[in-house]
Amino acid sequence: MGMRHLPDFSRRARAREWMDDPAIPFEDVAAALRDLERLNAVLRVRSVLARHLFPRIERLTRSPVRILDVATGAADIPRAIAAWARRRGRRVEIMALDLGWSALRYARRTIEGYPEIALVCADARCLPFPRDAFDFVIATEFLHHLEDEEILPFLQRLAGLAREAFLINDLRRHPVAYYGFRALSRLFFRSRLVRHDGPISILRGFTVREGEELRRRLGLRAFSLHPHFPYRLILIGER
Repeated sequence: MGMRHLPDFSRRARAREWMDDPAIPFEDVAAALRDLERLNAVLRVRSVLARHLFPRIERLTRSPVRILDVATGAADIPRAIAAWARRRGRRVEIMALDLGWSALRYARRTIEGYPEIALVCADARCLPFPRDAFDFVIATEFLHHLEDEEILPFLQRLAGLAREAFLINDLRRHPVAYYGFRALSRLFFRSRLVRHDGPISILRGFTVREGEELRRRLGLRAFSLHPHFPYRLILIGER
């Protein structure tokens, strides 16, 4: 999608993100992951997830709690979960999955000292695990990478993998989010990938109405949608 044209916020964009290209050099991927870690911290992405995930972990009596993080990137979400679990005296086993070798190479450095986190290279579109393999499955800013026809099968797969719940944290498509990112990106981000992909990611995101439609189509009795500041959507499917 040409960024010179006014975007159409009424439907999801189909433009591709540079980060989805496996040929991107490691140095560019590493720079992007560093920027995304900072962005997640500033936007309190981990705390939003914690609000929904941590109470559910605390209610479980079995141990260890098994968690799958889909498209883990820098593995900052698994590290935050592991650090919280240590403070609470809870045992967790976290599988941090990504398809990109560059992302996994970067993540390997960040999880030193976290034996409860294991990295695995696999395609999120074809998750290689049996039914009920995990207590919780989480995916942060991955759903918008999928095409429309891939989303429902992906969510159905997560529903089968998670004995307790799956939690999706993704972008809400909105003009304020889009133009705000474009205005601030050159000031705050060093990565050319993040500056290029950020607006596209937002245009590939979801409206609240689309989230409600996903809930209807998925057919789970316990499926909730939670808008969060700034322009985020949390989708939770429970068994």
